[in-house]
Amino acid sequence: MTAFSPGLSTSKTDGTPSQNNLDHLQMEWDSLYGQRGDLFHGREQLPKQQLANNTFKLCGKIILTIASRNGVNIPASANTHFGIKYTEVNDEKTV
Repeated sequence: MTAFSPGLSTSKTDGTPSQNNLDHLQMEWDSLYGQRGDLFHGREQLPKQQLANNTFKLCGKIILTIASRNGVNIPASANTHFGIKYTEVNDEKTV
């Protein structure tokens, strides 16, 4: 097990969305991982703030979706910030 570090993992296989049954987020993860690699290895100059914001948003989606699957009530406002879609179930909103 590796220590937690903010942002994307340094290993492409550590904690990927598909390993957490979040296959619908895998393409977004792969894209951000590639952008991170381009920036890190100096292949491309990217706006760091944009990469940071996109990484934050993806991490939020992952964390909130897993939390919801584990019974945590996620406020509907999460949709505004993270693009998480909710469905109505017995007057409760679920991911």
